[in-house]
Amino acid sequence: IHEKQDFPLEPEAELPVRVVAGVELLVVELSAPVRPATSPYDVFRPAPAVLDIGDA
Repeated sequence: IHEKQDFPLEPEAELPVRVVAGVELLVVELSAPVRPATSPYDVFRPAPAVLDIGDA
């Protein structure tokens, strides 16, 4: 039964993953002032993820 449920959940899982990426971006922005040295690299990586969410 669990195996059958996994198949329909896989395509739906793609949407939550993108939402999580957006949440991570907010976390990075909050962490930016705490870790200024790491923030530039972290901010550039989530940026494309946000663009993907907009396209979706």
